[in-house]
Amino acid sequence: MLPFLALTAAFASEIQVSARSPVVVAIDGSPAGIAGTLIDTKDLAPGPHRIQIRSFMGAVLAEAIFDLGEDERLRVAYDRATRTVAEIDRLPLSSPVVPEPEPAPEPRPVPKKPDVQLADSPTASLVITGLSDISGEVRIAGVVVPFDSTAHGFQALGQEPPAVEVHIQDNGKLRYHGGIELTPGGHSACHLHYRETAWTVECEVTGPEVPAAR
Repeated sequence: MLPFLALTAAFASEIQVSARSPVVVAIDGSPAGIAGTLIDTKDLAPGPHRIQIRSFMGAVLAEAIFDLGEDERLRVAYDRATRTVAEIDRLPLSSPVVPEPEPAPEPRPVPKKPDVQLADSPTASLVITGLSDISGEVRIAGVVVPFDSTAHGFQALGQEPPAVEVHIQDNGKLRYHGGIELTPGGHSACHLHYRETAWTVECEVTGPEVPAAR
């Protein structure tokens, strides 16, 4: 999950700005702090506010104007690749950002592609796709899994079979909480998607375990 800079207003409203790397955030032309830290700032009345993303040298990297309502949490994210600031969601401050997960169901068996060669290893790896690298978060046994641009997903290495407990959220909303079976020496490709009435994760062993960097 990306770090958030929370800007709290006297009108009980809040703006949260996320970024994958440290950047300076300015509100209505005044520097407010660095994304990833909680700071106090000037009162923000309901209405339009200009959010600027700046480098540490002061150069404006991106900017956008958003309308802020009373008793509202507005979350936006800065995308370094496109140099844009995009809205993630809006919630009343009284609403929880992340719902409490239900007990994890039993892990389901993971199919294996024919003729897949496995590594001679007691551990396994997996990659999870289907959610945003900006607003998404994957945790395995409570530990945040980083996004791997080469794998195009959230990749976890050195996991211990037979199963791991996975918690996935996107835009502050719980998408999946449950178990995923692992094959020793194998690499599982898992995809999050919405099927019929609920979010689910489907996995397949696609090759040997991706080794951890030494």
